[in-house]
Amino acid sequence: MTEPAPSTRKDLGQGAWIDLDRTWMPGPEAATIQAALLAELEWETRPVRGPDGQETTQPRLVGWAGSLPYAYSGQTLPPRAPTTTLAALWARIESAAGGRFNHAVVN
Repeated sequence: MTEPAPSTRKDLGQGAWIDLDRTWMPGPEAATIQAALLAELEWETRPVRGPDGQETTQPRLVGWAGSLPYAYSGQTLPPRAPTTTLAALWARIESAAGGRFNHAVVN
């Protein structure tokens, strides 16, 4: 059995792509971060508006953080400070992506 490549890129077209780097966060570290996020974030379900205009409840829990309001699906998430774990993960993601983000949404 051959090991999968540690890093792959999938072209999504129109200048977009997705990178998968299997070495970026090893499984045990990912499990620790996931457990911390589950414990630290304020989780809730929220109403969303579908393409047909119908309002329904999201079929998942959502937690978020950001210094600006974040609008999607007919709702606006108010600003919320990141937890300690999310702030550290956010900085790591920005470093890896080479850019800055103004909001994080976690499902």
